[in-house]
Amino acid sequence: MNTKEKTQPIEEKILGGTRVEVHIPKVIDIILVQANEFRNYEMTTWIGSLFFSAMVGFWIAYTTINPKDLILFCVSVVFTFFTAVFIWVAVYYRKKLQGEKIKRVGLLDDFKQF
Repeated sequence: MNTKEKTQPIEEKILGGTRVEVHIPKVIDIILVQANEFRNYEMTTWIGSLFFSAMVGFWIAYTTINPKDLILFCVSVVFTFFTAVFIWVAVYYRKKLQGEKIKRVGLLDDFKQF
């Protein structure tokens, strides 16, 4: 690196460098959601998927054994019930996230430039 390049002002480096153009659309939609409902939705979906995997495993075990076991059947029914409950709760929180929205409109020109 030569000394001329080191002492070159920043403005000259910027003007001679790569030109970057940013095209901003007229409208940018930003949707904010309640964090608690989103966290609850994610947790119930995650737990529901775990219970679903266990439910399928128990039902497969029940259907493949011979003779049929009553305890394995009861455990399969319990996991089916809890899977349905967690899926229902996840759908409830998902609908709550898509519920009432407050709309605010602001122009980009109204923001202070940095």
